[in-house]
Amino acid sequence: MAKKLKGLAEITPRKKKEGPNIFTESTPSNYQPPKEKVIDAKANYTFLLKGIPYELMEKFKNIIYTKKIKGDYFASQQTVGMVALKRFLAEYEGEIVERPDEVKAIERNRSKRK
Repeated sequence: MAKKLKGLAEITPRKKKEGPNIFTESTPSNYQPPKEKVIDAKANYTFLLKGIPYELMEKFKNIIYTKKIKGDYFASQQTVGMVALKRFLAEYEGEIVERPDEVKAIERNRSKRK
């Protein structure tokens, strides 16, 4: 049964899609249960660096420029930043406390809200 509204075209209700009824039909032979979600080792993080001295950022940009003019055409802020972060973490001598699983779960859920 179609409804007519003033100024609008005729609207017809959607038909239900035909498909297997999970309560009455057997499971298809090619059915595979959903796999558990594995946290990918690679992740993208975006963060702001506030309060960095201008000279430090200029030096960072100059390093990237130098690498590019010397033939490393794939040098970018990302690659240079990763090298710097890896070196910093390798040389870090202070105590590092592992975050609890609850905190990690909150962080994962926060990124899903976007």
